[in-house]
Amino acid sequence: MHQPDQDIRHRLLVARLPAMPQILVKLLGHLQADDLGMEELAELIAKDAGMTSKLLAVANSSAYHRGSRTANLEQSLVSLGTDMIKTLVISDSVFQTFNNFPHSGSTDLRAFWKNSLAAAVIARDVARRIDYPHLEEAYLAGLLHNVGRLALLATAPKEYSFNFTARDDEDLCAVEQRTLQITHAEAGAWLIERWQLDSFLADAVLYHHESSERLETAHPLIRIVRLAHLMAGHPDDTEALLDGAALCGLAPGDIDEMLAAAARQVDRAAVHLGIDLKGAEDIPAPPAYAPQAYAPPVVDPVQQRLSEEVRNLVLVSEVGQTFARQQGESALLESMTRSARILFDFDNTVVLLENPTGQMLVGMPGVATARIAEFAIPLSKGGPIAAAALARKPAYLQRGSESLGLPEEQLLRMLGTDSLVCLPLVAGARCLGVLVGGVASWQLPA
Repeated sequence: MHQPDQDIRHRLLVARLPAMPQILVKLLGHLQADDLGMEELAELIAKDAGMTSKLLAVANSSAYHRGSRTANLEQSLVSLGTDMIKTLVISDSVFQTFNNFPHSGSTDLRAFWKNSLAAAVIARDVARRIDYPHLEEAYLAGLLHNVGRLALLATAPKEYSFNFTARDDEDLCAVEQRTLQITHAEAGAWLIERWQLDSFLADAVLYHHESSERLETAHPLIRIVRLAHLMAGHPDDTEALLDGAALCGLAPGDIDEMLAAAARQVDRAAVHLGIDLKGAEDIPAPPAYAPQAYAPPVVDPVQQRLSEEVRNLVLVSEVGQTFARQQGESALLESMTRSARILFDFDNTVVLLENPTGQMLVGMPGVATARIAEFAIPLSKGGPIAAAALARKPAYLQRGSESLGLPEEQLLRMLGTDSLVCLPLVAGARCLGVLVGGVASWQLPA
């Protein structure tokens, strides 16, 4: 019989994995609200003795201080500047989190740290070049893109210790799926969802191994992290790098510039963070390995269903439950979605409306989630939801279906559900958009 401790997803649920440091949670909140000035930074940092000590040390390093030493936090912040402060707070918080994972203390993390830092500085550089407004979010996404590898090492040290240092490619994902029934990208996205960040961070982590073709119309952060992953982990794969650059609208010449700049920034960041990366490039990254005699455990369907239900409860977010109270359209949409949840027993709902040009379906933001406003589905690219809007007919979608595109997969995760019902919003002869509700699979028509 299948034992619960053989199920890695169950182990992830019950494992005492580290929480996101509060200083980072609060910093991200300020960044999303766009109200972070030097005064707010100083107040935030002053409440964290460890971070205050770190910033004072950096401000008094040879790279920053001129002449006399900086004696207090206020002077240190001024000498460092807001961009460097935000980078240091994000980086140090994440690396504290990395070090708190079980088994991280007995594992050589130099190569992991170097790859994570490289992906972070590259993601920020890409974001700057394509005018993505949330540079710190891109930096954090790069840092966290492989956090799932630490999660798998923490929960399955015996099964994953060898592959923790394996080459980070599609073969690794295939071996993880075969031996653990979950990839590091999925584990990382799960962990970030558990931190309840209202961002596309989890999606960026989940899809960083997806093909460029699937990501063509994805949210900018997803495309940014895909390119950062390729540049940090596969700098010699010219074809993949060119595909990734095209995905972000960058020229081939930008790749060399960013790689050269990243090498310098990684070394400087490591010094500031007190991380020893010496010899990291000499640590071998062998191909992923799966034992020949390995046979996946027989899954008890009842146990699997129970585990999945618990997982869904953890992942589910209160998306779209309360829409912004405004006059006109917003109030109407709020009332409509509330009624739909009652009438059709939807767990959660989102509304996607046709944009003014009639070319895309764009998410309508709610109180519980701001990120849906950045979600868009091109009507010309097809896919079940776009087809439902164009045909003005309902669509019923289940997780794992071959017809699902990236937008549908994102909505399944965003709504924390196994199945979707897409209801076109029709006025006369025109479809204004779709209302998407999450339901259990058994609720769908046969």
